[in-house]
Amino acid sequence: MTTCEFCGNPVSKNLSTCPYCKQPLTVKIEIAKPLLKKIKTINLEYGKPFVKEALERFNTELKIAQQQNICILKIIHGYGSTGKGGKIKIALQQLLKTKLKNHQITKIICGENYSRHYPIKCVS
Repeated sequence: MTTCEFCGNPVSKNLSTCPYCKQPLTVKIEIAKPLLKKIKTINLEYGKPFVKEALERFNTELKIAQQQNICILKIIHGYGSTGKGGKIKIALQQLLKTKLKNHQITKIICGENYSRHYPIKCVS
């Protein structure tokens, strides 16, 4: 097993495309080592929590990331049973917009708007 570099889900090594996000797995992202230490993935859908639990986990992980000077949080929230976005996704996006407005975070990049070539800079 390996992990999809785009969505963070576990995938079989013999696949060429991620079954979750449909991104090609053969493309490798080269990330500078200093930046690599400043990226953290949070899987909010792990354990199938209710919305309240998922948001509490996010807030805890955000505080930890800020203490550790993490620059980028990659959040896996799932797409719900409809495949178009579940309750966690909707609640998380509302929370992130509030945190952005209150200057608690600096930027939001939704997965549907993100590409591997999206310019992301960490400010220390």
